[in-house]
Amino acid sequence: MRQIWVLVFLSIVGIFSSCREDGIPPVTIFFQEHSSLTAETIGDYAIAVSLDRPAPQDIEVNYTISGSATVDEDFTTPGSFVIEKDSLQGYIIISIIDDNVFEFDPNEMQYFGETVNIILTGVSGNGVLASDESLLTHTLLIADNEPIAHSMLIELSWDSGDGTAGDVDMDLLLFILDPQEGAVLVGESQQIGTDFEGIVVGTPAPDAEYGLAYRYFEGSSDPLKFKAKFTAKLGSLPGNAETIEYDGVYTQANINGDITSGATVQIVQTFRKAGSDYFNFSEINIPESGSRMSSRTGQADKMNRIGNVVN
Repeated sequence: MRQIWVLVFLSIVGIFSSCREDGIPPVTIFFQEHSSLTAETIGDYAIAVSLDRPAPQDIEVNYTISGSATVDEDFTTPGSFVIEKDSLQGYIIISIIDDNVFEFDPNEMQYFGETVNIILTGVSGNGVLASDESLLTHTLLIADNEPIAHSMLIELSWDSGDGTAGDVDMDLLLFILDPQEGAVLVGESQQIGTDFEGIVVGTPAPDAEYGLAYRYFEGSSDPLKFKAKFTAKLGSLPGNAETIEYDGVYTQANINGDITSGATVQIVQTFRKAGSDYFNFSEINIPESGSRMSSRTGQADKMNRIGNVVN
């Protein structure tokens, strides 16, 4: 009888020992970095996926892909990868294709290029995905290496009445007129103390309606004559003209001075862009006073979104 109890006791010990070995809690899998940037010429790019402790065994992780970059045209990737036993990290490999096409994502205009959004979706093995969904997504921006083609030059010049700029200072500002966000500032020229302000618009700038503000910053001229000149560098202007010009006249009532925080500027001329073609230029609309107007202008905190497409 004693031998039977000993056998039962040893069997129970064996069961508990087996549970401790096979019942190891799963490791948690997540992205430590939410985004990364690489060049189109890099070839294979590795994106790290982290664990909260070493993997108890090999673990396969699946993921899905979205974004403005196209699979098999801009990059390839297998859709799953293996985190090896005892490792604290695994790697998603994105094989980037270097093409000759200029590409950009309108939502990521700090850098020209396209995005690959990666979402961890499943695990095979002793691991689980992080419960915080924000830790399961990583955005890779592939910076394009094609040259930017300047397609239109916008020049603002002025005359104080004696054929010179006098003591006048003007500013030239370019906006995108977004239907949801209003007027978003995307470029400005600040050549203080000269008689010229200029902005170059590049072909990769988004197709949209644009607005221009010609700001009478300071000076004593009354009236002040000014001219907006548009020169085609690539593409076309209305009537296939190489240049078109528009004239305007400000008075002392139109002086703005410093723009304080939260203030906006008057958009006095608009045009549309489609590729390298520019059309639907409006005449210059002179406001009765100042150049601030809150009804058409919105936030100006996205100036760097378009980066070098305007200069």
